[in-house]
Amino acid sequence: MPRPIQKTADIRTQNKRKIVQCLLTNDMLTKKELGERAHLSVSTVSNLTAQLIEKNIVQIPCYQDSEGGRSPGLLSIDEYSRLFTAIHIYQNSAVQIQVLSLKKQVLLSFTQNVQEPCDASAIYDACSLGVRRCETEVSGYSEKNLGIGVALPGIVEKKAQLLINSTIKELEGQPVLEELRSRMSYPVYGENESNLLALAVSFNPKKPVPRKDTIYLHIDDGLGIGIICNGELVRGSHGLGGEINTIPICFGVQRKRTLEEILVFQDFLRAYREKLGDPELTEAHFLEDAQSMATEEIQEILKEKGFLLGQLIAVLDALFDPTAFYIGGRVTLLLDQLYPFIQEAYQNNVEIEERKALSLFPCKNYQQQLMVGCADLVFDHWDFS
Repeated sequence: MPRPIQKTADIRTQNKRKIVQCLLTNDMLTKKELGERAHLSVSTVSNLTAQLIEKNIVQIPCYQDSEGGRSPGLLSIDEYSRLFTAIHIYQNSAVQIQVLSLKKQVLLSFTQNVQEPCDASAIYDACSLGVRRCETEVSGYSEKNLGIGVALPGIVEKKAQLLINSTIKELEGQPVLEELRSRMSYPVYGENESNLLALAVSFNPKKPVPRKDTIYLHIDDGLGIGIICNGELVRGSHGLGGEINTIPICFGVQRKRTLEEILVFQDFLRAYREKLGDPELTEAHFLEDAQSMATEEIQEILKEKGFLLGQLIAVLDALFDPTAFYIGGRVTLLLDQLYPFIQEAYQNNVEIEERKALSLFPCKNYQQQLMVGCADLVFDHWDFS
């Protein structure tokens, strides 16, 4: 995220960011309208847009009709003046790469295979080869590319800059970002998937600055969380802020399980097989029964999971007070069935006089939202030079 404002240059950069964000969502604005939306004076807007026009980031394609006097120019973003590159390292045998415009339009998308033996070095090389392909297939890429946002399969420990809790074992304990930076001539930034998805879903087109306070929960083969609080991504002093997956939950005196063990999608399936006494039942069987709420056993499973998820959301709500929660991963296939139980548990655990309505939404199109989050990460580091 952007550095704390300390110098005049930092203030200027932050104000340019406000201007660009407003123009990305509100095309064709006069300087006066832009100033009102970005909460900047007209003179500040005039000075900074002149610099952005000089850099070919902002343009004046036409003028507003005027009954008298000088017609004000209408400002807009040159969407293709700068580019973002997004890389998703999602398995040891392949990486997904996209090039996006300033308005997050996909200009190039492909999968780059990782060569055998599919170790850490081969994964880095695949990323580098993919960027070289972008250079050859996207016109002006080398001059326009602002940087590379990488969706990492784990968390970067802040002090040592090593990847931990990686879902790709070859990258566990590796300096992934350092290795990628050594292979590429562009700025490289990285975040875990849940943080990037929190960035993507927290953007509010009606009020682009600051980001809306949002909590994103990813429930699939693991449990991940991304938190936007006061418009900023919560990382913590060691890069581990918000990592709730290892919080223990007690079931009796001797039985203790973590939140991740209980809420991952696989545990839904485990409970289903146990209750029906058939270890051969498949995920397809479970989803069919769960989506139709076919049996009492299914209803019991969804009630138990929904109540626990609702209690978790109530705790996170008390800590961070977000405007909305988003849920992604395979659990979204059951969100309609889980929602009544989530809502009941949430309302029973929200300790305020006037209880808040639960704002909970599924995160649709997970893969593309993740790439948008990579672009947002690069945008947040752009100094507009």
